Amino acid sequence: INAEYMGIGVFGATDVVVRKNDLYRNGSGRNPNPTPGSNTMNGAGAWWDTTQNVTAEWNNAWGNREGWTGNDGTGLDADRNTVNSVIQNNYLHDNANYGVSVISAQNKASATIRNNVIVGNGRTFGSAPEIMVSSYDDGSGIPGQVSGLWIYGNTIFRANNEGNGAGIRLQAPFTTDTKVGIVNNIIRVNGAPYSFDANGNRAVGRPGNVVTHNLTHPTHVLCVD
Repeated sequence: INAEYMGIGVFGATDVVVRKNDLYRNGSGRNPNPTPGSNTMNGAGAWWDTTQNVTAEWNNAWGNREGWTGNDGTGLDADRNTVNSVIQNNYLHDNANYGVSVISAQNKASATIRNNVIVGNGRTFGSAPEIMVSSYDDGSGIPGQVSGLWIYGNTIFRANNEGNGAGIRLQAPFTTDTKVGIVNNIIRVNGAPYSFDANGNRAVGRPGNVVTHNLTHPTHVLCVD
């Protein structure tokens, strides 16, 4: 699938499966002066918003580009109010921005990211992590939070001279009862100071939450204030 914006878009839906797609070179690329009235949506291989129970599996997403406004360019993007996303068994590589992103706004987001191969993303944005969990205020005045996050069994790699993004970065606020598990991942990001950057997020240290049995390079795996 190849389009000027996202290859697949899912909005306001429940119980959707995105399976066995080739998602290549979606997104128009950066243009600081788009033609008035033209499409300025940002690019992604697949992008879902305001959903419950979306499963994205067995997809090959690569070469996806940022949109004309200079944002996104992600392989698979669970963006805003996405409850119980499952991202599994995908090959996500060589995208402009993140391999996977979970981005909450207005409400809560939760996701399981497992058994993926995520390699060489951040082609345009070298500081972008391979997996990004973040939030923003989309104008509603209600910033998003993450209410559950499980990341396990993934192989994550970035070669030398391909930027300094971490393998996993947690940038979103988490609810006080959020369950977090980051377990059994292989992470090698050669240019990054951290394999796993918690960005001061204390959710990973709460009782019952686990970050363990990850094989990492560099060995610095946690950045908590």
